[in-house]
Amino acid sequence: MLKKMVKTKLFRKILLQKKSRFVENAFLKKWASDKKTLEIGGKDKGNSIYFPQLTVVNIEDGPGVDMIVNAEDMHEYIADESFDVVLCLSVLEHTKDPRKVVAEIQRVLTTGGLAIISVPFVMTLHDTPYDYWRFTKYGVQELFSSFEEIEILNNLDSLQTIGYMYHRLFLQTRVLHTRVLSILFWCMSKVHYFFHHIISDEYGYANHSKKEEAVLANNILAVFKKQ
Repeated sequence: MLKKMVKTKLFRKILLQKKSRFVENAFLKKWASDKKTLEIGGKDKGNSIYFPQLTVVNIEDGPGVDMIVNAEDMHEYIADESFDVVLCLSVLEHTKDPRKVVAEIQRVLTTGGLAIISVPFVMTLHDTPYDYWRFTKYGVQELFSSFEEIEILNNLDSLQTIGYMYHRLFLQTRVLHTRVLSILFWCMSKVHYFFHHIISDEYGYANHSKKEEAVLANNILAVFKKQ
């Protein structure tokens, strides 16, 4: 019965859509550009609604992939300073050497070009076994330290992030060997989303010496400019 429900559009809209996706789409819309754009690790042309001059590269072939390229070394396929915008969305955690990818982003960007980045901070294992890294806000700033930071933010606050983890458990588990009972995790996710405003202050130390926007975040979203 559950399998039949999963196939319905209504079920997918109500149960399977992820809050993080809405936030990321809003972020991309904010930074939309008609300039020449490279998307690293994309699987389709979905982001062309925000970036119409979109070229997609991936290590694997796919319906929207223009070039099959290892993002750690794109010299053979992409010339220096050939793109005004580079998208790298939920990709760095799947690369064996993120620093090499960042160096390639810097190489292919024009001076003043933008790198639009999304990386996971608190996230379940996904696309295993090719899931290697997690990044704090400060880790992202270190990776892109040779760029000018334009914007960096959390996609979800702490309770929303816990809610999203329950949503991932709903998507990725069985409870007592059945899929139906995993709906309990979906319910828990909605409870955390509903009450997420109850936390008023968060701190990076247990002694409350450094205030933070959020001590948990699902993804870090950032924009950096090549200097």
